[in-house]
Amino acid sequence: MIPRGYLVGGAPLAGKTFWAESMLARRDGTVRVCTDDIAAERLRTVAHAEHPELFYAHGHDAESFYAEYDTPQKAVAGAVQQASALEDVIHAELQRRVSRGQLLIVEGVAMTPRLARRLQAEFRHHLPLQPLVFYDDDADRIRERIRARGLWRPAGDYTGRVLEHEVAYVLAFNDWFRAEAARYGCLLLHAETIGGIRFP
Repeated sequence: MIPRGYLVGGAPLAGKTFWAESMLARRDGTVRVCTDDIAAERLRTVAHAEHPELFYAHGHDAESFYAEYDTPQKAVAGAVQQASALEDVIHAELQRRVSRGQLLIVEGVAMTPRLARRLQAEFRHHLPLQPLVFYDDDADRIRERIRARGLWRPAGDYTGRVLEHEVAYVLAFNDWFRAEAARYGCLLLHAETIGGIRFP
């Protein structure tokens, strides 16, 4: 069955948005939904005391964030907890879009392999969805992309120490996504191949 939508997860800088935008340019009528936008809206509308896991990075600058989350694994765990707290909101947004009959690409770090498989199963009679996980394990490329476009901070505004924390965090998040993709049987795609990927 040809997919009518894609559920695209992966660490920051893995190529999710690049691929989604290239697909939008080739498939008229397709709508992109970014889980980062869903998270930002959720943060504006709920109280910290009710959903503290959503606010794990709230109030931090880069230095204080990496002081509190002083290993890459702790930083990844915070992001994963936030993603888990967003699952029902992402589900509701997908339900709303499916009811309109829209072709969909839902992408972002909160689209975990577990959530992608859950959504694929729940909507299988309404909209065939293909989970995809993008990853990049090239530390030099990640470092240069952070320098070029930024991650926590704008490009060009990094100290060496913060930059290396960012690289370690992104690499650890890639490792997490690769393990979860294997666990849930999601198609795993390397960043180097994204430009040449074509789907129906």
